[in-house]
Amino acid sequence: LASWSKKRKRPDVELDEQTLNKCTFTPSGNIPKALVVEDSKSTCLLFAKVIAGLGWQTVSAQDGACALQLLASEVYDLVLLDVQLPLLSGNDVVQKFREWETAHRPGCRTAVVMMSGDETAVEVDSAMFEHFIPKPVATTTVTQLCEELGNFRDHKVMVQRVAGIDEKH
Repeated sequence: LASWSKKRKRPDVELDEQTLNKCTFTPSGNIPKALVVEDSKSTCLLFAKVIAGLGWQTVSAQDGACALQLLASEVYDLVLLDVQLPLLSGNDVVQKFREWETAHRPGCRTAVVMMSGDETAVEVDSAMFEHFIPKPVATTTVTQLCEELGNFRDHKVMVQRVAGIDEKH
């Protein structure tokens, strides 16, 4: 994933276990949560419907300022973040959120997937996000992403439970 994110060329979803190991997830027994941040209302609703259809809770925002408020108020397993947003760009959102997350949720990291029709619009270091998906994004890509992340989340939570590791959320 790390090398893929830097190249930003392949649209398929290949989440790297080493990268995901840095992420934290909602406590076991909780339904996974996703935040969809997309300024297109129809695309936002479509992604939220697809993700909800997989059994996830979904919340959506159509601008960067709202997204930042939601990120600070709730823990999400996945954030789908458009780069070109009103009020605050996706680049600014992820940068400000990572700073906030480091200060207020030490040791925790939320999985952020950046989306853009213009690959050069991503101006933040690829270490700030877990994956990049070029637009237009197919619903099958969103489904695959959630399934892979959900499977990884379930495995990680199970391993933590067996090892007796307390969850940080």
